[in-house]
Amino acid sequence: MPKKHLISQLFLPFFLLTLLSTLLLIWYANRTARQLYLHELETNLTSWARLAANLTTDSSRYPNKLDSLALILDQSSNIHFTFIDSEGNVLSNSRHQTDPLENLIDRPEVRDAILGKIGISIRRNQSRGELNMFLALPREESQRRYPIVRVAMPTLQIEKSLTKVFVNVGIGWSVLFLIVVSITLVIARNTTRPLQEMQLIATKFASGELDLRIPAASTIELAELTIALNDMAQQLSNRIHAITRQRNELEAILASMIESVIAIDNQDRILMVNRAAERLLGIAAPEVFHRTLHEVIRVPDLVKFISDLPETNKNLEMDLILNGEAAIIHVRGTSIFDANQRRIGRVIVINDITRLRQLETVRRDFVANVSHELRTPITSIRGSAETLRDGALDDSESAIHFVEMIVRNAERMNTIVEDLLSLARLEQEDIDSKLNFVADSIPQIVESTIEFCRPKAESKHITIIQQGEAPEVRCNHQLLEEAISNLIDNAIKYSEPESIVTIVISADAQEVSIHVVDSGLGIENRHLPRLFERFYRVDPSRSRQEGGTGLGLAIVKHIALAHRGRVSVTSVVGQGSTFGIHIPLG
Repeated sequence: MPKKHLISQLFLPFFLLTLLSTLLLIWYANRTARQLYLHELETNLTSWARLAANLTTDSSRYPNKLDSLALILDQSSNIHFTFIDSEGNVLSNSRHQTDPLENLIDRPEVRDAILGKIGISIRRNQSRGELNMFLALPREESQRRYPIVRVAMPTLQIEKSLTKVFVNVGIGWSVLFLIVVSITLVIARNTTRPLQEMQLIATKFASGELDLRIPAASTIELAELTIALNDMAQQLSNRIHAITRQRNELEAILASMIESVIAIDNQDRILMVNRAAERLLGIAAPEVFHRTLHEVIRVPDLVKFISDLPETNKNLEMDLILNGEAAIIHVRGTSIFDANQRRIGRVIVINDITRLRQLETVRRDFVANVSHELRTPITSIRGSAETLRDGALDDSESAIHFVEMIVRNAERMNTIVEDLLSLARLEQEDIDSKLNFVADSIPQIVESTIEFCRPKAESKHITIIQQGEAPEVRCNHQLLEEAISNLIDNAIKYSEPESIVTIVISADAQEVSIHVVDSGLGIENRHLPRLFERFYRVDPSRSRQEGGTGLGLAIVKHIALAHRGRVSVTSVVGQGSTFGIHIPLG
């Protein structure tokens, strides 16, 4: 069914009702006026007919008197008089000569008069064709000998009067009709205008502009509707703000979570992923919404785990490997339910435990390495002591040898313990508050370190060269000197005699770099990622022969971290290695 405007539904019925009422009133007024005029004409004709009847009492004695009487009455009243006998024959006619044998008994008014009733008839005159009212007055019983009087008068004047009345009434009612229609149109417009404003603002409500308000209406009903709509908009605005705030809080919480979170519906379509999940799985949130798991996640084991989640609130968890062995994840999943306890989806939380597993591996390696590093000198000390106890003390030369072995291994153990304590101090969380950082010259620190290491270099005929300049940086002189000393010491240890070790100082807008470059055997790339771990050795036997504890590079790394810096290493087998310390400016 086609829809219509409210103004047409309000105005059109009023218009039609007013039009119909106007037409009915005009018709009724015209009909009433016509009846009044005809009644007035009938009364007038009856009076003249009775007058003529009274004047014809002596007509039997004076037959020629009827013609004169009819003519006089006609001239006096402008009414057509006709005298008729009881047989319907015309005795006299005031308007024209009539054949005495003419008979009017077939006229309805004449028949009624012969029957003793007043006969009235309105019809057209046969001679002139004009509309006339004919009235025939019957004779009384005592006047049977007197003629019947018939009077006639044209209704043209009545029609003219009626037409004039009709025109006047029509004009009056037409003006009234226009006034009523105009008032109705104004009322309809005034009624629909607030509704149109409500509809316009309600449309804006639907588009999200809930801060708008509908103006107050003048009628009680519309005013109540306006209040209801404004209250609805306010409540919707409050609820949307609350939902938006909750959503933003939830998004902020999910975005700040380290754990990766994925939510899917019952059809395995993705509903939500947080940033951690995007980074871990290499996906982009806007592109994966409402797509299935199989389309987005390329880890078959993870997809199978999610698909196998039970339809209960029981949690399921598992460790999985991503990208070969590049990442290890711990996955926990459970179903989510609505208020009616119907499952509406599943949520999966993923923890990247790669670093944790690596730390566990490092911890195990550290414990094993410490045990191994300490076992060797302890075994040597114990063996030497047992040998001395078993009789070597009696041989002074052997005793001195074993005592020196005990001292040497004790010093090695002391060095390991001191390095471990240094690492422990550097790893403390409040190390910044305990270290004294002052502006210092990097070239001067490098120069003093070279002087400290020069005797060991000269023992292998190795030349140490310093290059480059750099601005002052805030640092701890002693720690930085220790780090550079460890790098130079390693370069000397693993370089061939009569080679060159170069210390290159450089700076850019962000940091100052200190590179120690040797021309030794170099290090394979597979060792580089773990080179700064505790007790990690590329060649364990050679490292021990050189007297290293396996903690030097780890100490260098933590000293750089204490300065909010970093370390770096590059190496080419057969050409040498370059170790770097990078300290930020400012």
